[in-house]
Amino acid sequence: MYEKILGPLLDDRRKRRKVLGGVVVLLVLASLLVPLKAVTVKMLPFDNKSELQVIIDMPQGSTLEQTAAAVR
Repeated sequence: MYEKILGPLLDDRRKRRKVLGGVVVLLVLASLLVPLKAVTVKMLPFDNKSELQVIIDMPQGSTLEQTAAAVR
């Protein structure tokens, strides 16, 4: 099946250029989804905090001293 699909593309320059052109058109259309607001893009969080939250799952019934030792 792989050879049946790619064989003609390797043999014929015109078919190869059509497929490459189709891929470029699809890439441009996918890139246009962001400025047209068709998809939501979020790259950074809304707030710029200078803090870090660390969550430690301790076994139930652990003492405060054991938790403090695990944090250190």
